[in-house]
Amino acid sequence: MTKTKADLCACYTSVIDKRGIVRSEVDRGVFDNLGDKIKFLKGILLNPDTFMIQPNSWLIKRDAIIKVGLWNENLTLDDDGEFFFRLFFYVGSIELVKETLNYYRKHGSDNLASRKSERDLISGYDSILCKTDLIADYCTVDELRLILSGQLCAYVVRVDHKHKELFKRIYSKIDFTLDFQRPVLGGHLIELLKYVFGFKFALFLHFKYRSFFYK
Repeated sequence: MTKTKADLCACYTSVIDKRGIVRSEVDRGVFDNLGDKIKFLKGILLNPDTFMIQPNSWLIKRDAIIKVGLWNENLTLDDDGEFFFRLFFYVGSIELVKETLNYYRKHGSDNLASRKSERDLISGYDSILCKTDLIADYCTVDELRLILSGQLCAYVVRVDHKHKELFKRIYSKIDFTLDFQRPVLGGHLIELLKYVFGFKFALFLHFKYRSFFYK
């Protein structure tokens, strides 16, 4: 950071398992658009399943944090995603080190991102709206519909039958006529049903009988 005027500096991230074996790479293609801030931000929102904000892979100047504001403590889920998206939107420049210097270990489902209380799920939903609102003025109406629908579709699969009203609220904002990537719903059975009967049918089955499809 001392050799650059950039406000933020990032490196590539690899996801490893409990044994330290690399299982996947965080989407690097999004970084191709660093020179165009709005295109970069749109790329993040259009790839909710492949691009992950991993805080350990970023160095941030103190002045940049003061400029954009501190962590939003009203959020309990995706609070880091909202914070970094705000940083990307308001800061001047981002420097990328094209090396894998950060390794993110996944320990299964017992982590903060897997929390499913009503408050946590609403927090994740609010974070999506916050991020989308930031770039709304830089998108066409069709772009905004596509971005929001893709984000919410990737998120609604996390909501189970215990949170019916929240599911309905999120589902009602998704335009399924748009060409965004449909998320993976689970194992072979639910994916087969998705292929045969369509995503919306499979999504409702997944919502109602989630525990069965994850056995």
